Amino acid sequence: MNPYMAYEAMNTKIMTKNNGVFDKKKFEKLLKCDSVDQVVDILLNEYHFNQIIEETISQDLHRDDLEILFRRYEVLEIENILHYFSGPYREFLRVFLMEFEIYDLIMILRQIAKGKDSVGMDIHFIHSERNSKLPYEKLIGSKSFVQFIEHLKNSPYYVPLKTVNDRDIIKRQFHTEMKLQMLFYKTLMIKSNTLSTRDKPVVQELIGTKIDGLNVQWIYRAKKNYNISPEEMLIYSIQGGKRLGYGRLKELCYAKSLEEIKGLSNQYLKVDLFATDYEPAVVMNFDKYMNACLNDRKYSGTIGVVVSYIFKLDMIVKDLFAVTEGIRYQVPKEHLKQYLISVKIRDQRPEVK
Repeated sequence: MNPYMAYEAMNTKIMTKNNGVFDKKKFEKLLKCDSVDQVVDILLNEYHFNQIIEETISQDLHRDDLEILFRRYEVLEIENILHYFSGPYREFLRVFLMEFEIYDLIMILRQIAKGKDSVGMDIHFIHSERNSKLPYEKLIGSKSFVQFIEHLKNSPYYVPLKTVNDRDIIKRQFHTEMKLQMLFYKTLMIKSNTLSTRDKPVVQELIGTKIDGLNVQWIYRAKKNYNISPEEMLIYSIQGGKRLGYGRLKELCYAKSLEEIKGLSNQYLKVDLFATDYEPAVVMNFDKYMNACLNDRKYSGTIGVVVSYIFKLDMIVKDLFAVTEGIRYQVPKEHLKQYLISVKIRDQRPEVK
């Protein structure tokens, strides 16, 4: 028996959440909507978004507002999960909230880079207020990158970021954002080492699969769109992948062409992420592959069930966002269905009479 995890209660909770959040019937209802107002009504009444919405929202809901709303939904779900854990398990799962802290930190940094005032932007924050200890008032008041970093002292972000000294604002922003992403996954892996011998390999396999996909996408984009050296590609590749260790990452980074990267990716990951060269499709292909991995029953009876649910939350958010934006811009429903990751909606065949 695990003293840090109320497994039976948590397992029941996750099953209930999976049946509710990933319910095909709910998505079918969403796809039948003709306006954002109708979508909002379903979000409030069937996805319980009323817990995170303080004001009435309607057709005027903008793209940025949607992203904030959906990300806060993820945060709320993770906060609710934490109640079922204690000790090293709770500390491990709390790391997932770092991702939302990082989102807010990057938002402030981008304002600083533009020379704009960050005061008042806290209404756009998505971090967990009950679990974050960062001095947000001081961070918002920062007038420079150096001042911002100094306000992060005694936080896990200080050491990685204090070494960023590039005077070029664009490059500095790039280095900062990459270091923050690397820190998040490094911390996840470190904290996973405190779990039981049963849970540790399960968790590291799930996180490692996610890391593999992020690395391939990063290397592909870096090679295709930016003037980034193979050395820098390798430096900013995340360690801890399931199939892509240091040697394979180096092969990918030093590949001579995009075609070579695609070939190596297919060979090592055993899945074709590049069926089309359209970058959003590459991301979607990996998400669908990842979703299939998360549904593997071998994680049953372990904390892998919880980690799978947290990763799948990101996919449900992408689906909700895609559907809402699609309805706003009157994208054909058949087209929208192709972009769903977390659920498969098939047209009902007419009855044969």
